[in-house]
Amino acid sequence: GAAGRLGVQSVKGAPADGAVLLFTPIAPMALFPHVYDNLTYDPVKDFQPISQIGTYDMAIAVGANVPAKNLKELIEWLKANPAQAAYGTPAAGSLPHFFAVLFARETGMELRHVAYKGNSQAITDLIGGHLPMFFTSTQDLVEAHNAGRVRVLATSGRERSTVMREVPTFMESGYSIRGEGWYGVYAPAKTPIGVVSKINQAVVEAVRSTEFGSRLSQLGVQATGTSVDEFAKIEKSDSELWRPVIKA
Repeated sequence: GAAGRLGVQSVKGAPADGAVLLFTPIAPMALFPHVYDNLTYDPVKDFQPISQIGTYDMAIAVGANVPAKNLKELIEWLKANPAQAAYGTPAAGSLPHFFAVLFARETGMELRHVAYKGNSQAITDLIGGHLPMFFTSTQDLVEAHNAGRVRVLATSGRERSTVMREVPTFMESGYSIRGEGWYGVYAPAKTPIGVVSKINQAVVEAVRSTEFGSRLSQLGVQATGTSVDEFAKIEKSDSELWRPVIKA
């Protein structure tokens, strides 16, 4: 939150010559404008998109005490056990929190939010049967899922997660929702287009290299490397996707 906004602010005020760039996750550019009333920067007016670096998805996991093997069974179980209709996320105002709200809206269910400080305690509570459901990035659930200590029911991307091929997406499971986090590179606004093109070329070349791609994959991030225009469109569409969810 605060650290992210501070980093964005410092690049906003940097000379527009391509010497200082911003490497950022999705939140400061597509979520924060709808979260904070007093944001001191405008993602569109103050920054020049360079390239998206990669995407990651989120997942819903349930504990061993929850009998559901898929989302349909989970909804039926929650309707029969409304006292259990609570979900955890790594933080209030995080992307998994907003994705969970999207899921609740799609299913028409009232779900109570339990905000944790990170993943470890939440996963411990999930394993121990103290928390029925947990939404977080897919990568953070791989170890517990593979060990059979929690059960991941669905992932949030357009396609199945590269780290959990056996788990269907929400869309495959019959729920028309998706949500991806991403990382990207920006320059200050008014950076000359020639400079922007050169940086984009260098970034895309690096991101699409085998070594960089495999490093990202280990972190649960799918390397992309987009054009300037593609990245601008992604930021705009994601901002529009999350606005009503955040307001809700």
